[in-house]
Amino acid sequence: MYVLEGIDIVKKILLSGIKEKQINPVSVELHVERIEVIKETLPLIEFEKTFTPKYEELITYKKDGKEYYYLSPYRSYLVTLAPRIKMLSNCFGILLPRSSLQRCGIIAQGTLVDPNYEGNLKVLLYPVIQVEIEKNARLFHLIVLCKENNFSKLYEGQWNRET
Repeated sequence: MYVLEGIDIVKKILLSGIKEKQINPVSVELHVERIEVIKETLPLIEFEKTFTPKYEELITYKKDGKEYYYLSPYRSYLVTLAPRIKMLSNCFGILLPRSSLQRCGIIAQGTLVDPNYEGNLKVLLYPVIQVEIEKNARLFHLIVLCKENNFSKLYEGQWNRET
């Protein structure tokens, strides 16, 4: 097992461009594509499938020529991260929040990215204070671990290739 360097993640995993500032020695920082708020509060998790609540995209506002989202405290927000990824069949990813989130009063949870997953990663943010987040702000580190040969089982779940 080995860890991909940030520049190799860009070359092998990401499906679109990324800025130089987002490339770290062993990770790439993914940024906000959009933020949504939960509109219905009755999700259902079953053995075979998960039924998620309905979401509504937050409206951005402009300040100093940039677009921002305003997040109220004690609400859950679903964040779609960019760029899209296509995980190799011999690799998996670990998504970890940047420490800036915690320092700004936001509870954020990372996730595992299975081999063969393709799409935009989504994460949940839970601010405990009022927070403004710039559209395109860097929020999470993607770390990729690989092995020499393919994993025997690849991700084929309901979220694969989701748009």
